Amino acid sequence: MKRHTIIAIVSVLAIALIAVAVLTHRPARDTASSPAPADEETTAANSENAQNSNGSEPTGTDQAPSRKVNQINIYVSYSDWDLYQMIDAYAKKHWGNCYIKKYDGSIYYSQTDIHNMVKQSLLSGDGAVDVYVLDERLAPYYLKGEFSQYACTYKELGIDVENALKKADIPEYAVRRNPDGEVIALPYQSAAFAFLYRRSIARDVWGTDDPEKIAEIIGGGTQSWDKFIEAAKELKKHGYYIAPGYKHLMWMIDTSSYPALDYAQNQPNPLWEEYMDIAKYLVDNGYVSDFNDLFNNEWSNALEGPGSKVFGTVVFPDYFDADYFISETSGDWAICMPPFTTWYTGCIGIMVNKASPNKDILGPLVEWITLDCSEEGAQYGLATGDLLGSKTSVLSGTVLRNAESRRDALGGQDVNPVIYNLLKQPLGKHDGMSIFNFLLDAMEGYVTGETDEDSVMRLFKEEAEMSESNFGPPPS
Repeated sequence: MKRHTIIAIVSVLAIALIAVAVLTHRPARDTASSPAPADEETTAANSENAQNSNGSEPTGTDQAPSRKVNQINIYVSYSDWDLYQMIDAYAKKHWGNCYIKKYDGSIYYSQTDIHNMVKQSLLSGDGAVDVYVLDERLAPYYLKGEFSQYACTYKELGIDVENALKKADIPEYAVRRNPDGEVIALPYQSAAFAFLYRRSIARDVWGTDDPEKIAEIIGGGTQSWDKFIEAAKELKKHGYYIAPGYKHLMWMIDTSSYPALDYAQNQPNPLWEEYMDIAKYLVDNGYVSDFNDLFNNEWSNALEGPGSKVFGTVVFPDYFDADYFISETSGDWAICMPPFTTWYTGCIGIMVNKASPNKDILGPLVEWITLDCSEEGAQYGLATGDLLGSKTSVLSGTVLRNAESRRDALGGQDVNPVIYNLLKQPLGKHDGMSIFNFLLDAMEGYVTGETDEDSVMRLFKEEAEMSESNFGPPPS
């Protein structure tokens, strides 16, 4: 049993890391214009790595390093190149001779190091941490728990936040508030999942590749599998699969509702059970291929290799901006709303330490990144590609309505109308650290016909209960 639990925990971590990597390391990068590596200090004239004083890489620490005069310290659980570039661009324009030092859990520090340094700085009140962007799994502690008291509210940063939220049309699901209802964190990416499909296959089967019509055909936004299954049947008649494998559809599943196990009924979430049955149905009837790896070269080959018969898959819209995995078929793709609408956030949002000595200049920066919906705001520049060169699906509904974000890999499709409509739907949350991944691990044998449903449920419950015994219940 211990072996099964370890395997399941590794699966949970692997899927979470894939999702975070997709959000924070998209392949659309011009290395000539990229910022200096993470964990580094930058000004318009100077740059140096955030290493130990003797030049060696840090070996892990609980203490935030000391600061120089005019230094801004940014702490991020994972590398976020877009965020770094935005801060650099803003600093060069508005701050002059100000040092910006970035620490993240990628090269010199581990994620645990970053979390410990932030925690110790907040508890000590030393102000060594100015801005922090932490892993979503820590949200219960930093938004509503013991560490929420150390976050500067956006109102305290001088932002007319409630009016700005309305003006920018920020969806409420992304607004992170403390126990008093004050905004203390906001992300800038939409992070909503979309359904990516081959235009040529859509035209062959239905005579159209229009995103709105394809969304209607597959049941976009219906929160039901019915139309999706009918579309799969039609695709099979023409010799196509609706997806590479059943696991490529898991991103549509809301994994955020706790408890996942109803101990009174001794049953897992009914929506998760439905997904398991749908997965088996799709496999049994040959509606999906048998390929279930995610985001690698073999997956790319399954999508666009010679003789590929795969119609689509569920993705983050920005992941294909550089044609990284669909270079051979670039332009023959489009996105539309999937049947189940969900979002994934790798981080809580941008937060500012209440003890930071730099709050007066950080307020305008935070507002520019998260709430400024004008053509001069960061989100407008991200959407159009004018700010960083690459394009990002942003959170502001106002920007999504007013700006175009056409993608070459998607045949010149403007993704903003799709993202805007997605954000107006009731969105579930796909949490990469959810115990849903225990079910995903346990159900493989059932889907392929090697075990029965009772065996899956028994293994899932044992692994979920073992996880709770070892690590405590999932925070609510």
